[in-house]
Amino acid sequence: EAMRYKVHIDGVSPDARGEIENAITVVPNFPRPGLVFKDLSAVLGSPLAFKTVIDGLVARYQSKGVTAVVGIECRGYCFAAPVALGLKVPFVPFRKPGKLPCKSVGVDFNLGAGGKSACFGKDRLEMREDGLQAGSRVLIIDDMLGTGATLVGACELVEKVNAEVVECACIVDLSGLNGRERVTKPVFVLIEEEDGNNIDAQEVQGDMRSAVSGVSGSRRHVSWTTECCMLLAKMGVVTCCGHVICSLLQRQETARTTRRS
Repeated sequence: EAMRYKVHIDGVSPDARGEIENAITVVPNFPRPGLVFKDLSAVLGSPLAFKTVIDGLVARYQSKGVTAVVGIECRGYCFAAPVALGLKVPFVPFRKPGKLPCKSVGVDFNLGAGGKSACFGKDRLEMREDGLQAGSRVLIIDDMLGTGATLVGACELVEKVNAEVVECACIVDLSGLNGRERVTKPVFVLIEEEDGNNIDAQEVQGDMRSAVSGVSGSRRHVSWTTECCMLLAKMGVVTCCGHVICSLLQRQETARTTRRS
């Protein structure tokens, strides 16, 4: 069954709306078996779809007083740069650590599996030291809203230089991760899944517990990874989240084993 979407662009023509919806490619078993990935390459490859997406974002923000557009490495650049041109404001790329040869400023931020889940690691975003001016009104753009961790880090970096986040905008979101709950700034998703596509989170968590309890011996870790990734695939979750859940489950089992011994 084809995925159903809501496209939040005022006045979009039926042809353009259909082009956008058809251009989102759902790729099963990528980048690893049992996972599902939403590929936006065909959106970029369709002049009608790409222009409609950019024009829709420009129209949304042209009266909001945005003075700079931030794009998050690397797919966020594809959408942030043309939106900055449309708004006639600077484009500021936020880079992964160690990519900038000049003096930079950055923030470390916590990673998690979405919503109010526990932290499982850290990542970092950086920009040129002179990338944003104090008092700038900033629009942050990324291609996908997943756990929300990267957007939280981007917001922290904007505020670190005394600039203001107007809104965070993403082209699509990954259902079931509840990224909006984690981001304290306003979040806009241009293309959202219809409600009928979502899997109940409590049902999936129950399935995960059943999968784990049914595995024993040396096969436990491998089976956790396989079973949990297959279940997360129902929700459109990317690779890292499957391993995050498996890691958390493994820690819980290790703690229980330690207590028993």
